[in-house]
Amino acid sequence: IIFGDDPNEIIAIDPSGGPMLGIGYQLKLGKLTLELVEIDNFKFVRGEFCMLYDYIITNYQKDEPIFLAELPGKSRESVRQEMKKLTDEGKIERLYNGVYYRSYKTILGTKGKVSVDKFIQKRYLEANGEIFGYITGIQLANMYGFTTQNPSCYEVCSNEASTKQRKVDVDGRQIIVYKPVVEVSKENRGALQFLDLMSTIDRYSEVSGDEFTVKIKNFISIVGVDFGQ
Repeated sequence: IIFGDDPNEIIAIDPSGGPMLGIGYQLKLGKLTLELVEIDNFKFVRGEFCMLYDYIITNYQKDEPIFLAELPGKSRESVRQEMKKLTDEGKIERLYNGVYYRSYKTILGTKGKVSVDKFIQKRYLEANGEIFGYITGIQLANMYGFTTQNPSCYEVCSNEASTKQRKVDVDGRQIIVYKPVVEVSKENRGALQFLDLMSTIDRYSEVSGDEFTVKIKNFISIVGVDFGQ
């Protein structure tokens, strides 16, 4: 047996040299899929461990969005086909094209849903240590105690925005995605949030006077606005 470049791939040479099943024949042995190929008159059995579902179970929480582009595999098409198979088997739910989540039941026995907060976090705000967006609007004011109003929709500024403003529906919840005035980064996110808050605070704030001043100072400290830059 020879291991290929991909750690999930095994290449086994037919030692007999005798007749084998037709080229392209696939045989599934548990989690190992074998496919017969022929290279320069040598017959090979090429195998790939079907570990995608195990990878998902290990690396994703039940309500966490799974983006097709972040899954390991030899090609996007092979991963897409495997995800379709898992979806057909009821192991994975498809949120929309290229986005999935694990199938699960809640403690009440109802069908579990994807977390919209986790979707927003990964799709528009931060992933793999990279910051590319932030929460804005009434939700931002609510997060830092300036209002008790609950937002009717999510509002975010993100580098992922392709237009000035776009509305996205995720599992029945509306997300408004704004294009930032400059590209969002770890260094400027706090400053951009501060500018957004100051531009809308008169509309949202339910506090004033000393309480307002204290909350503004706390906000500046938490988000890390540096006025010296």
